[in-house]
Amino acid sequence: MPAIGFIGPDYEHLRIMRELRRYGVAPANDKQIDKAKLAEIKDKEDFAEEIAEKRLKENEGDYILREQLEELKVGAMTLAEINKVIHGL
Repeated sequence: MPAIGFIGPDYEHLRIMRELRRYGVAPANDKQIDKAKLAEIKDKEDFAEEIAEKRLKENEGDYILREQLEELKVGAMTLAEINKVIHGL
């Protein structure tokens, strides 16, 4: 006689639905649809993070350039002052 087993809740689907709710998305109560929705949300989130990281790196590069330009300006002004003293201007 075959054993009849209890089929419990699908914990993966429960987790997916919980994550969808966290993002403010109503689950469709269909595991495949909910899984696809969650994957799409996470893909968009990853893409947004990549864009933010690129912008941050660009801004850091701009900051370094500005810092180097300021150092060059200070160096040029110092050199001008030395030349004034040497040449009696």
